[in-house]
Amino acid sequence: MSDTPSLVAGSPDTSGSIDISIGSSSNLSITRQLVIAVVGEKFVPNGHYISKTITENFKERQDATGYTWRGVTESTRKFYWHEFMWNPTENSIIECTWKKVSSNLYTKRIYHWRRQINKPNFVLDDVWQSWKTYWASDEFKNKSHIATQNRCSETGGPGTGPSKHIGGSRSTATEMGREPNSWEILKKLH
Repeated sequence: MSDTPSLVAGSPDTSGSIDISIGSSSNLSITRQLVIAVVGEKFVPNGHYISKTITENFKERQDATGYTWRGVTESTRKFYWHEFMWNPTENSIIECTWKKVSSNLYTKRIYHWRRQINKPNFVLDDVWQSWKTYWASDEFKNKSHIATQNRCSETGGPGTGPSKHIGGSRSTATEMGREPNSWEILKKLH
């Protein structure tokens, strides 16, 4: 598969693209959206380009309650989602992967913005003030402290180094809705 992103070009000789026509046959307009697919929980054809596009969308629109991914409103998430198109038979896998990738990228981007001395020029003043208020709250400081301790915990005993398990707070069986096999647990945790 090519490493360059394929765009919906509207020409029949463009391999890997899909024509999307909008309007009546006398007045057609062709949309130009990135056609994406998922291979092994990664976006293709160019995962870096797709991640960059998602991150750029974060700059276009922010939520006052979006200091975490969970706080981002559904309408803003849909706004971030609009850039892409895919084979309709892959809806569930694309959506699941997009949610994971976007959540991770959003967390990294918010962390970066929080560390800046000055407000990024694309963030609205009221949104920035809302975020700063939350970041200064005792609730945020406590959560941050607990998360730092958890990342540095030595679950194997003193001197073993920080735990590398990334399973989260819910059990794998709870997430899967059934008892997982050993390989599934290993893949989830490492």
